[in-house]
Amino acid sequence: MLGALDGVVDSQLLRGWFGGEQDGWFVLRNDAQEDSEQTLTIKAGPPGANGRHTSVNVTMNSSQPKAAIGIVVRNSAHKGTCVAELTAEADANLFCVIDGEFESIGSLANAAKLDGTDIIEMVETPGTARFIVNGKPLGDVTNGAALSDEIGIMAYERGTFGVADFIVTDVPGSDTSAQTQGSGLPPRGGSGASAPAEESTTGGGSDIAARMAAIMGPLANAILDADPQDG
Repeated sequence: MLGALDGVVDSQLLRGWFGGEQDGWFVLRNDAQEDSEQTLTIKAGPPGANGRHTSVNVTMNSSQPKAAIGIVVRNSAHKGTCVAELTAEADANLFCVIDGEFESIGSLANAAKLDGTDIIEMVETPGTARFIVNGKPLGDVTNGAALSDEIGIMAYERGTFGVADFIVTDVPGSDTSAQTQGSGLPPRGGSGASAPAEESTTGGGSDIAARMAAIMGPLANAILDADPQDG
C-alpha cells in the first residue's frame, strides 16, 4: 500500500502520530500535536539521465485549515527541502526552504478534490523537478539544493491523513538501434524513393518534453502546454 515507503514507518514515525492500514489507505493520524509534521522518506539519490517519476494518491480529514498532505523532497547535505502539498481547504502549494530561506514557488486554489482521488506527481530530470496536482502543473523547482537525495510524503497538523500507491519509477533509456539499422523493407506505397524527412527542431525544452512523454504518455502534452500556476 505504501509502495516504496514500505519498511520505513517503524523507524520514522514520531511520538504523537499513529500509523496503520485502514479502508484501503495507509493512515497517519495526529490527534493532539499542534503544528506537528510527520514525514516518511526513502533515500532515492539523483534521477537517471532519462528522468524519474514519483506519484502518490492522498486524502485527508481535518478541521484544521492549515492541515496538509503531500510529497516532500529533502537534501540534508545541502540544507534544502521542497514540499508539494494539498491543504484541508483544498488548495495546492509548492514551496522550498533552502538553507533557512523560504520560497513560495506555486499555488493552485481549489486544486484538491478531497474525495480520495487526488494524485500528486513529481517529474524529475537531473537538477530540476516539476510538480503536478491532478494533471495540472503546480510549479517547477530549478534549484537542485533540495533534490537528488530523499523522497517521501509528509502530513502536517492535526487530523487523519491517507496515503496509497506511493510509486517511484526511473525512466529507462530508449533502444533506438533497430530504428537506426532500418528494416531493409521498401518504403510504403511501393515507391523506390523515400519521402522527404521532416526537418527536426531542437530547443531548450525538447529534452524535457521527450522525457515527460516517456514518463507520462499523452498527458505530457497537456502538462507541457500549460504554464505552472501562481495564485
